[in-house]
Amino acid sequence: MDTVIPFVSTHPFSYKVAAFNSLLRRMFAIPMSPNHFEQELNIIKQIAMNNGFVTSMHTPPAPPPIPATTNITSRYTYFI
Repeated sequence: MDTVIPFVSTHPFSYKVAAFNSLLRRMFAIPMSPNHFEQELNIIKQIAMNNGFVTSMHTPPAPPPIPATTNITSRYTYFI
C-alpha cells in the first residue's frame, strides 16, 4: 500500500496534496499512450482514496456558466 500524508492528519492542506501534485506533474510530463495514462491516473486516484481523500477532490467540478444578461450588476454577489 502506498502511503502519503492522510487526509485526516493535522498537517497543512498544502503538505497533504504535495505528493499528488508531484505525481500528477510527472504523469503529464512523461510521454505515454492513452491506455498507460489512464492506468497511471487510476493508480493515483487509488492512492488518494486509500489515504482518506474524497472522490470529489480528484475531479474538480466544472465552473458554473455566467448567465447572459444585459444588467451587469446582476453578475455580482454582494455580502454585507
